[in-house]
Order: sequence, then C-alpha cells, then structure tokens
Amino acid sequence: METTKDGTAVTRSIAAWVAGTTGDDLPPEALAKAQQGILDTLGVALAGADHDASRRIAAVVDDLAGQPQSTLIGTADRSSMQLAAMHNAYLSHVLDFDDTHFDAIVHVNSPVTAAGLAVAEHVGASGPELLVAQTAGLEVTSRVAIAAGAQKDHGWHLTGTAGALGAAASAARLLGLDAEQTAHALGIASTLSSGLRGHRGTMTKAMNPANAASNGVVAAVAARRGMTASTTILEQPGVGYFRTHGAPEAPELADDLGTRHRMLDWDPKPYPCGVVIHPAIDAALALLEQGVQASSIASLELLVSPLALSITGNRAPRDGLQSKFSVHHATATALLAGSVLPVHFEDAWVQRPDVLDLRSRISGTPVDSTSRDDAEVVAVLHDGRRVSATATARGTRQRRMTTAEVQQKFTLLVAPLLGEPGAQAVVDAVDGLASASDVGSLLRACAVPA
Repeated sequence: METTKDGTAVTRSIAAWVAGTTGDDLPPEALAKAQQGILDTLGVALAGADHDASRRIAAVVDDLAGQPQSTLIGTADRSSMQLAAMHNAYLSHVLDFDDTHFDAIVHVNSPVTAAGLAVAEHVGASGPELLVAQTAGLEVTSRVAIAAGAQKDHGWHLTGTAGALGAAASAARLLGLDAEQTAHALGIASTLSSGLRGHRGTMTKAMNPANAASNGVVAAVAARRGMTASTTILEQPGVGYFRTHGAPEAPELADDLGTRHRMLDWDPKPYPCGVVIHPAIDAALALLEQGVQASSIASLELLVSPLALSITGNRAPRDGLQSKFSVHHATATALLAGSVLPVHFEDAWVQRPDVLDLRSRISGTPVDSTSRDDAEVVAVLHDGRRVSATATARGTRQRRMTTAEVQQKFTLLVAPLLGEPGAQAVVDAVDGLASASDVGSLLRACAVPA
C-alpha cells in the first residue's frame, strides 16, 4: 500500500490536513487566491443564470424539492445544501468562463465554491471559516487533478472526478468533521466521483462540476452521520481511486502538503470558451492591432498545439454550446468583433453569415513544438500580403490576470444584472469575507431583481 514519505497513508494524511489546518497556518496569498475564486465564480454564475440550460437545472432543483437550507445564486430562492450546490456549480460552469489550473486542465473553483457556499450558509459559518474551507477544497482538487491527469486519456473529466473530492473536503471542513470523519468523507466522495469528457458541447458538460459539488456535500453529510468508507481508497493498489480511474497510484499526492500550495496555480479565464482556444484568440487580437481587418483576410492559418485541435478542432459548430469548443469559431469572432464575450457563443452569433464565411476560411495546423499556452496566426490578405502574429494567452503563468482585470471581468458580467452599485456591493462583500460573521449577506447581495 502506498504511503507518503513519512509513512502515513495518503487519504488519511490529506484528511488530517483538511481537518486540522487553520487560517494561521495558511499564507496570505492562499487565502487571497481563495477569495478571488469566490468572486470569479459568483460572477460567471450570475452571468450564466439566464442561459437556457440554467433554466433547466433550476427546474430540476424545483422538481426535487429540497429543504430550504441554502440560496440558489441569483435568486432569493432556497433549496437543500446538496441541490443548491448542484445548481450553483452548474451556473458557474455553463458559460465555460470559470478558471483553469495551470498543471491540469481542471476547473477547481466551480465545485468547491458551490459546495462551500451552500454548506457555509446553512451552518452559519463565518467568512474566515469559508476562506479556510475554500483553500482546503481547492488544494485537494488541485493535487488530485495533477496526480490523476491520466484520467483524461480514459475519457474522464477531471472537474467532475477531482472536484468531488475537493468539494467534500470543503464541506467536511465547514461541517466541523474531525480527521477520521474527513477521511470517510473523501472515501465516500471517491465512489461518487464521475464526469465524462464526451459531453463537451452539450448541456450535460456543466453537470460534471454540478455533480461534483452535490456529491461532495452528500459525502460530507454522510460522514457526519457516521457512514464509513475505505480510508485508504486513494492509494489502494489495484482497486483504489487512481487505478480504477485510469491513472497510476500517486503516493506523492500528499507530500509537501501544507508547505507547497498547489491551489495557487490557477487563474480566471479571460474568455468564455475552452482554455486551449485562448492563445489563438490573443494572436487574432494581436493581428487586429497590426491594422488587419477581418474583411481583408482571404485565408487564415492557425498554428497551435496539437492539444488545441484535438479538443477544439470543430470547424462547423451547430450551436452556441458546441462553439465553445471550436477554435475556428472563436478566432473568427475575435477578428470580427474585436472581443470575445458570452454573447459570441450564443446560437444567433454562431449562425451569422459573416461568422460562417470567415470561419470557412480558417484552417488549423498542429505544431508539436507549440505549447498549450501559445499560438501563431498567419493571414493571407486579398491583396496577396502575408501578415502573422503570435501570442501567449492571458490567464497563463506567463500572463496572469491582475486583481483589477478579475474585478473588471466581474463587473462586465454582473453590472447588467445588478447595476454597477449592486456589482460593487458583491465585490465589497467578498473583499470583507475575512471579517464577516456569516456569508448570508454576500448571497443576498447576489439576488437579481425580478
């Protein structure tokens, strides 16, 4: 059986850290990053609330009729902790505008934030308690996703699989579970974790983080009620979590836990689409800065990483959800609109004649030496000239989003719903979490007027 360097079982070692870590044990930058994740998640969730798919998940929550324990983001309505977590995580992912971890293509915040807010509100947790739980959940998700990266090669969506464990860690912390109970919660979450990559471009993709958030809450509540599980499930050879989900055992998962914070290595998304598309978008915007107009382009070649084309090489998306995974569509949008916003991934924009025309003139070439974060675009103009531009994407290690940019993104998304004073009130409430007695006022500030 695999153990950490000091001989402790991996699952139990992680559980002990989740249960025992305090705010004083965490560096200020980790708590600040947790706070940033809450703000960004609330922003993309509020912006996603009016999506057609979001109205369907709201109807599902209504059909299941949970106890009124926790707020459904964007409304004054309440449901059970489990259903609120599911609803809120769905909203935060439906636009594909949530974060990405640098070392694993995983959205760490949507399941963890949704689970944490739902449980924190119901139990009356303070802002500092939420921030510690958020940090713990993000750390568990990050470490599991990095160690289990090979899962994606077997069709698993890491946001659903690793996210369930992170959501369970956050919920367990807020419910006050001890180390033993937390180990059981992680074990329960491991058997519930799921999520398939094959649902990209459909309404079900957002069910992966929604399911992770919901199952994380269920796992923590079940452990609080005395349900047991294997407390060595992550490291069990042959039948443990990593082996069954297609990744090798990972004894290093808990090494340096508490001294190295992998949850720092994510950034908000600058664009609401698959992250591997972002370098091409930034290269296209750089082309515009050279004075090239979309109308002057006869053809355009994308020189991108092989991963970008394998995931987003759909040249003819049929609707808005599919277009989020089309590097051709996003590049055409950047060239035509000079920006890439949620509206550009709606059905009406996807079907515009000028979008269809430009998209048909864009080709993609995989370049083995090109990293996931870089791209080059080469345009042949109608007058025969060739113009090229390169870019490293924003929201990567090389070009991290600044605090001001994250707040600008939030205001851009939320001000149309709450007004600028309302959007600022949410920013202020998140900024004040470190001294807040509870999180109820934050969620009330997110209610969109009828």
